[in-house]
Amino acid sequence: MEKVGQEQTKEQHDKRIAVNARNLLALYIEDEGQSASLKRLETDLKLDSDTISRSYKRYFGTTLSDLREELLLEKAKEYLRAGHTATETAYALNYSYIYSFSRFFKTQAGISVSEYIQRLRSGEE
Repeated sequence: MEKVGQEQTKEQHDKRIAVNARNLLALYIEDEGQSASLKRLETDLKLDSDTISRSYKRYFGTTLSDLREELLLEKAKEYLRAGHTATETAYALNYSYIYSFSRFFKTQAGISVSEYIQRLRSGEE
């Protein structure tokens, strides 16, 4: 019976770390855009990166890097839906070069920024 209790406690511990990491990373992206660093989680959670990554992967089934990219893409789409240009969006997310933002967007979204904007205008997105 003690083993089951320890496993539940470990699951609860992993969940707490994972949820806190997710929430903090969302705040970092909100504040810093693409400059947001996963390393900052170590300081804020007072845990080493391996523990945070392992707990996150166990609980959510994906990596923190994937989450960072997902949150950054969602933030970019939010800016574009609000009517910002690709250049304004890139700079709002702390990209130094529009090319870097455009490459990121196409890699993550599977379509270019201009295609996404066209879809927004036509009501497809």
